[in-house]
Amino acid sequence: MKVKFIISIVSFLFLFTSCSSVKVDYEKHIDFSRYKTFAYIKDGIGSEKLPVKYKKIIVYEIDRFIKEENLQPDVNHPDLLVLIEPDFHKRYDVYAPGIYHSRKSYEGSIIIKFIDAKTNRPIWTGKFYLNFSNSGQLRRYIRKKLSKLADKYPPYY
Repeated sequence: MKVKFIISIVSFLFLFTSCSSVKVDYEKHIDFSRYKTFAYIKDGIGSEKLPVKYKKIIVYEIDRFIKEENLQPDVNHPDLLVLIEPDFHKRYDVYAPGIYHSRKSYEGSIIIKFIDAKTNRPIWTGKFYLNFSNSGQLRRYIRKKLSKLADKYPPYY
């Protein structure tokens, strides 16, 4: 029992520290000011592990983030192609020793890739971690993470 408790604490600390930041990688030689339009590579996102209502929230919030970066949708001649790669799994939390109470939540990561439409090469990638149990939490947490990503796009030298 103590081993499970210790593992739970270590897992929580790892998750807490890893969830607190966003990670960005980009091509250093690219002039990002030339990109004005975008289109999604796939319509929506393909994670089968997430209910549709959560997928819709994720796509809506990422779409809002992209548009706030002054990129406009253009499905015919986009400068950038956008790929959303979620990787989530269900998690069941059990509370209070001796009393069985569980809560289902989801945890995982989202990777957003901006790909140059002419060269088909990724030029910017943002990644962040989330842990949520309902739509309101997902919306709040993803907005917070996307706000941090916005500080890193376009990259400034």
